[in-house]
Amino acid sequence: MPVQDSQRHAFQMSSQLYNTVAVPAFSYAADVWYTSIDLAPSGRKQLGSLSITRKLSSIQRKVAKVITGSLATTAGDTLEAHSNLLPIDLLFNKILYRNATRITSLPNTHPLHPLARKAAKHFVKKHRSPLYYLFFTTKVNPSSIETINATQRHPSYSPPLSTTTLSDKQEALAAAINRHQTQVSVYSDGSGYENGVVTIFIPSHTLFL
Repeated sequence: MPVQDSQRHAFQMSSQLYNTVAVPAFSYAADVWYTSIDLAPSGRKQLGSLSITRKLSSIQRKVAKVITGSLATTAGDTLEAHSNLLPIDLLFNKILYRNATRITSLPNTHPLHPLARKAAKHFVKKHRSPLYYLFFTTKVNPSSIETINATQRHPSYSPPLSTTTLSDKQEALAAAINRHQTQVSVYSDGSGYENGVVTIFIPSHTLFL
């Protein structure tokens, strides 16, 4: 039993090492050099970064075999499913979509802001930059993405308010009773769901539970 536990721990560590070290390394700047795989308009062949996808799929199959400890003859898609790894083409689709949404959320003061909107508007016939391929394959619409405005702060800036995040309700209640010495206390869920945050303002002489 201890041997099985150690093997299981080694497999989990291998998966974590691959996802946190190897994947960011070989997918670095993928929005510049990788094109998503898709069918041609004729529907007879695939277009995109086929060669690099095949090579990386072969490498990932070896990693999945180490993670699962399976036989060498096991199918690659079965290994990826049991090792909880995305196929290479889907992995890069996820990365490209994430990069596209990140670029479209840049403020209008960023140099990529007008270029991204121009590239997403139409797919030019000649002299296509990586931005054109990125938005053509991901179908991300910049108008549907919220823009995150940049805020400038001095290096020595410190917020005037102190914030505290506690682990459970009982700890939060004890901290509220002990620290409720200010004129006004503000309690918030901090989720920001649908651009809204639930807040409660409590005067110093009242404590709602």
